[in-house]
Amino acid sequence: EGTMRKARSNDREATKQLNLQCLDPSGNKTLTIGAKLSPRSSNSSEIGRGFNLIIYAEIWLRNLTKLPLTFGAPSAQVENTVHKEMPLLSGKISAESALVELSSVLDTNGFGLFGTGEDDTEEFCRDNVNLPLQQCEEFFDEVFEYVALNENGNIERTWWAAEDHISLRKKPDNSGLDNELAWYVDCAGESFLKNGWESCTNISGSKSYNFSGRRTFNPSHRFRRRRWYRKVKRGTHPAVSGISEGLIFHQPADLDKFTRTQKEAERNTIGVHLEEREHEGSLLDIFNRPIHQDGILDIMTAVANDGSTLISVKCMDGRWSTPAIIPPSGSSNGVIRTSSSRWPALTTFIRRNKQKWSHLEVKNRQGHDDSNAGTVDPIKFGMAPLEPNVFELCYQVTMLPGMWGELSRMLTITPRFLLKNESTWLDIVVKQVGSPDTSRILIKRGEIAPFYWADGNLPELVCARPNEDGFKWSGGFDLCTLGMLPLRLRLLDSVNDNSILSSLRVNVEIQPGTGGIGTMISLRDEDPSGEGSLFRIENHSPFQVYYSQDGILANPTSSERDFSKSCDVINPGGRTSYSLDVPWRQGKYEDRSPASHQDLLLVRCALAPLGTREGAESTKVICFDRVGEVIRLSPSKLSTTLGSFVAAELLGVRVLGLVATDGPTRVLRFILMQKEVTPTSVIGNAMRETIYPVPSFISTESSSIPQDEQSRHERVLTAASETSRLLNTGRILNEFAATREAFFGIGGCKSSGQYEQRKCSYGVGDEFSCKLVFSGFIFSIIDSSPSELAVLSLHDIEAFASWNTLGKDYAKTKLTVGWIQLDNHCPNAPYPVAFSPSRGKNFDGNDIHGKPFSLKIPFLEVQVDVAPRHRTGIRVLSAAVIMRNLSIFLDLAFIMRVQRFLLGVQDNLIGAIGGTDWNFIDSQEVWEHPDIEGLIRQKIARGKDIGMKTIFIQRLSIMPCSVRLSVAPVRTLTKYQEQFEGKESSAIHAAVRKGDL
Repeated sequence: EGTMRKARSNDREATKQLNLQCLDPSGNKTLTIGAKLSPRSSNSSEIGRGFNLIIYAEIWLRNLTKLPLTFGAPSAQVENTVHKEMPLLSGKISAESALVELSSVLDTNGFGLFGTGEDDTEEFCRDNVNLPLQQCEEFFDEVFEYVALNENGNIERTWWAAEDHISLRKKPDNSGLDNELAWYVDCAGESFLKNGWESCTNISGSKSYNFSGRRTFNPSHRFRRRRWYRKVKRGTHPAVSGISEGLIFHQPADLDKFTRTQKEAERNTIGVHLEEREHEGSLLDIFNRPIHQDGILDIMTAVANDGSTLISVKCMDGRWSTPAIIPPSGSSNGVIRTSSSRWPALTTFIRRNKQKWSHLEVKNRQGHDDSNAGTVDPIKFGMAPLEPNVFELCYQVTMLPGMWGELSRMLTITPRFLLKNESTWLDIVVKQVGSPDTSRILIKRGEIAPFYWADGNLPELVCARPNEDGFKWSGGFDLCTLGMLPLRLRLLDSVNDNSILSSLRVNVEIQPGTGGIGTMISLRDEDPSGEGSLFRIENHSPFQVYYSQDGILANPTSSERDFSKSCDVINPGGRTSYSLDVPWRQGKYEDRSPASHQDLLLVRCALAPLGTREGAESTKVICFDRVGEVIRLSPSKLSTTLGSFVAAELLGVRVLGLVATDGPTRVLRFILMQKEVTPTSVIGNAMRETIYPVPSFISTESSSIPQDEQSRHERVLTAASETSRLLNTGRILNEFAATREAFFGIGGCKSSGQYEQRKCSYGVGDEFSCKLVFSGFIFSIIDSSPSELAVLSLHDIEAFASWNTLGKDYAKTKLTVGWIQLDNHCPNAPYPVAFSPSRGKNFDGNDIHGKPFSLKIPFLEVQVDVAPRHRTGIRVLSAAVIMRNLSIFLDLAFIMRVQRFLLGVQDNLIGAIGGTDWNFIDSQEVWEHPDIEGLIRQKIARGKDIGMKTIFIQRLSIMPCSVRLSVAPVRTLTKYQEQFEGKESSAIHAAVRKGDL
């Protein structure tokens, strides 16, 4: 009240933004509320008749996940005034610690100013406190008890602080609290044997001497600490409960909105006056330091010290996440990562050392702790969670709708990864690769579920399989690699191969509204025959074709004779979908990047099992990513099965494999072709017979032939007989004709009746075509003054379109613009032409004559072709854009006046549809409540409309062009020009010229 009265009496015309603080009944928690005091000046008749008092909060918080998240912030933003009474103690402790650090540096001959590269994220959550208001059902409070020993091992000093020893806290008190609200000592780690105490050499300086996340204890160390924590549930004692229903808010208490805006402006001008500060350290110096001194979080946090608000979250009693940085103004997006373990370093250490740590209930031990006579009595012992779960979350900062967006914004927390099951009949389960099956997530058909990492120490890859018995887990894929991938689904060895499902399609795309950070992962089953799948293999030859993804072959030196397990086979006349057993593969060496998309799509093909001698000799590698690539498999390499006579007869025959397209599907087709027999082929085939049997390092031969091998021999002999008949009758095509049929899918490669029947429809449809030709259009842009800002002229325009009503032919559209020009009509404009095609190197923007472009040589061409409707219902689209070089010449006044014009158009559109004008909040008599729930519903429902699309972009060609940009200063207007342009337009020119805008 006193602050407001003072602000009102000093300056009745000034607007003040204040922070009001109130304490809870216990006096432990401070709640800050924003207040804006401004004179009533909506119109001239009300000036001096009072003030408008607006109560608001700058940040509204909402957790849209199902995780029990607790919101927190640095203590300076919450400003708990209880702990301001002992500032000297922290300074004294730091000074003494500095001496110990100096001696440690001299002894070890190391600097250690920036740590040893351990978990850097821990440095930015050591001073966090829970916000006074929380959305979750329960949260945890914590405080650390610090002890400093003297040379004799006696207690020299005791104080209570946060994990950062300088940020002091209040001593916990169990008096008047029941067991559910009592404080417990955390005994997780080695410190369980020492009544919760952990120790360190020094609490300031190098991380190697400070407390570590592994919580170790050494009796010889001078400094000790232990963690106290308690659980607060909804509806518990009013002195400690600060939980409210639904939406909560946070008002930063350290700086008001105006001061943060000033700091943001100072950060934006960093580096402007570096020459004047040669002897002073600047923020840019942090980017010039060696890599080992500062991590990226150090730089991020230092740059964020511009008045930004920092909000962190944690799950239950876990570790605080990296902070969500909310700038002083505008919107922002980002990722935060939090662990369910309170001590992630301890969790990692336990896993690496394979120690068996279980979360057993710790018995409460009554009595005093002899190591510190000043602690709370009685002492209860407990364990902090050490689960390895890691949660990756997205945060979005958006303006509140309506007029309240001037003062308030909303921070929403959503899962970074969303899984969507787009199958119409199949339930799918997913999990992290290497995690136990108990951590799997069931996604029923049509549902969306969030995904979090089950173990932060395992590779961050995801595998999937149907929610049915008998299927193995697929290979692991990356959730951050955008695009589509097919996953191979295999059956267990004990299950017969009678499944109607062999692959899953995974589509990873960006979640809308997350700033390109969140991803949506859609999963859908593919047709085993390959119809509409991403990749398909067709065999139009009489031979069996064996294939496998390159790089995952079974060991050929294995003593097992069942080579069918190392590859797949497609029979003559068959077609099947192709998918990846290994959709993500790490590089061979530590510093190598993961395998590229092209590397993953390499396929090994052969005419015999890949682990046999005949398979190794006939193997060729082809890439699905390259359309038109071919391989040639030689049946004469099967001499062991066919015999030398038959093999010699097939020297002029090859099985041609070619990669083609069928709508959205990439197809590998195999067909017979005839090849001229050369002497080299004859000699090579004869030499091959002289080295039989094959050496043992390729395979192990046996006198007994398994039943499957006998069946394969019979099929090879049958195929050879059919090939010999076709060769003698002249029905095998040459290489050119075979390549043409395989590429276009015609002749011998034409789809069989059962597949061709799907794309047949009755009628031929009606053909339409339309062609429009215009000599040009001229648009004059006039603002509300009224004053003409610019003139847009378009010349030599032609539009053409043709289509079929049944989609049986290509639908083509083409737009051609011969010339486009935007003239700047603002007074005293440095450049009269703001936008036009480039007319040579000597063009300066003042030459308005001469137009080298026309309808024959257009400036802009846009063409879009849609292929005939595919039998799967997917439309294939190809687009091309050609634009010549262009020049843009602007001045700041022109930019501001065009922006003002567009805002005026927006206001008129809002008024035309019955909306309200964009008025400032100070000029309103009634303030409508913002539709926050509508904004939240919009964010929740945004993932339901994305997934597998029905349009496939086959080609998108954008030809290169050069853009020449020039921005000139503003010229002064004459008095006559100011009167003609109007008061507001003249003010824009003056403000830009002075540098205010």
